[in-house]
Formats: sequence, structure tokens, C-alpha cells
Amino acid sequence: LQVLLIGAGKTAELTAWHLREQGVTQITVLNHHLEKAKLLADTWQGNSATLAALPALLPTTDIVISATSSPTPILTKAQVQQALHKR
Repeated sequence: LQVLLIGAGKTAELTAWHLREQGVTQITVLNHHLEKAKLLADTWQGNSATLAALPALLPTTDIVISATSSPTPILTKAQVQQALHKR
């Protein structure tokens, strides 16, 4: 099960903890700042990337969780549709 976690704040950290508690081992953390994504991902033995990697990672992702405070959508309907066509 491949999980993509968008965001690296407190909510994302709590989400990652719960995912690991449930046995999820493949977590990739995305953030605007790679350093923040890497810090959280390293805590849970996951992978990290910037948001620019989102379109490339979506086709191989089973679950996407967005935990950001962004006032605008990070993940768009068009991105999801493109990813589904590549699956």
C-alpha cells in the first residue's frame, strides 16, 4: 500500500504516526520545502519529495492524504484524472 502524504506540519505528523501504527510502511511525504518533507519522512522511514513530484507519483499511489493549511487546492481533479489513466 503506497501512501502519499501532502504536507509536513503537525497534522501530517499525526497522520503519519497513525498510518505506521496501522502497518503502512510505504509513506512518501510531499511539501513545498524538501527539508521539511525529509524531516518528517525520515522519522517514519519514508520517502520525501517536493510538490513538483506530485504528478509523477500519483499513478503509483494508492492513498493520497492532504494535510496542509493551503487556501487553494494542492491536488486537482485534472491531476487525479491523468493519474488514473496511467494506472
